Amino acid sequence: MRKYLLLPFLLLLSETYGFSTPDTSKKTLVFEKFPVEQIVKTTRLFRLQEKEPYNICLLKDSIMLVRDAADEKKYHFSFYNIKNRKLILHALKFGGKRGQSPGFMGNSYGIIKNTLWVHSVGVGDKFLIADIDSILNHKPAFFEFKVEPFFYTAALIDSQTAVVTDGEYDSPYKLQLWDLPAQKMIRPLTSYPQEFTRAQRSAYEGFVFIHPSGTKCVLAARYADRIEICDLESGEERVVKGPENYEPMMKAFKDSHGRERSGRSSKTRFSFRKCKTTEKHIYLLYSGSNHLAAHASKGKYIYVYDWEGNPVKKIIFKNYIQDFAVSADESKLYVYNPQTRYIETTKL
Repeated sequence: MRKYLLLPFLLLLSETYGFSTPDTSKKTLVFEKFPVEQIVKTTRLFRLQEKEPYNICLLKDSIMLVRDAADEKKYHFSFYNIKNRKLILHALKFGGKRGQSPGFMGNSYGIIKNTLWVHSVGVGDKFLIADIDSILNHKPAFFEFKVEPFFYTAALIDSQTAVVTDGEYDSPYKLQLWDLPAQKMIRPLTSYPQEFTRAQRSAYEGFVFIHPSGTKCVLAARYADRIEICDLESGEERVVKGPENYEPMMKAFKDSHGRERSGRSSKTRFSFRKCKTTEKHIYLLYSGSNHLAAHASKGKYIYVYDWEGNPVKKIIFKNYIQDFAVSADESKLYVYNPQTRYIETTKL
């Protein structure tokens, strides 16, 4: 069942609060069930040696990029040949010097137009950008752009332009188009409702991901089962909520500067954890678990949408997965199973 509606504003503030938002888009799609539910079985492909493989990404359907979040090795990334199942090389040294990264969030990296980028934080926020071919030729050249504002989430469109969100939640703009070398906003993309406080803005934080063409982006909420798709050229926006249609359940608090913001409560649930995009679809790893649960950062479901925001299908796994990758033709899915420590695969 689907229905389109505009949602009225409501705020209930106590120890824990949740609220509905008057979305800035003309229409909000609310759905209750995916039209297709696909139960899949995976087969083991090869075992990973990394201590804490947190991210995987597919390159040209033949190379697997693995990010180790343990931060105990000299490098953040490992490149594997999928066909012969062997390690090719490591990339991006761990550290605070030029061309190195002390660390980054799980969704603060990506590959766009044969370019690997990382939003590095810890010792001066910066973007690190390198051509994939230079890495595979053992001659990596990581260019850097320093970042003065703190971005909660960012995704590169090209080597100089990114879609970002304000990590301090002072800006009225939810998504902004940003010029990295100039360190300034090119233009706002989407806005929060005018009534929103800093706490409400931070409650609706999410991760942003880009269409392969660089013409659209999707903001996947962290604490609610909602996504927002934005056309980067026209500015047109679509909000999609469901199938459970729940809002963030958070606690209001004041930070060290006396500013109100939100934090997790005993009722807070994680929603979307990882994302991969193709020309036709958005694939999102969904948790749905309370943030205190043992497997909260993982998921047994991948939600699939088209770029108009229509729900396409729900992919169901037997075991929890940490991350996944999709082949370019969308015929094959790769997942990392933390229980077996294998990269596993299945047909779509």
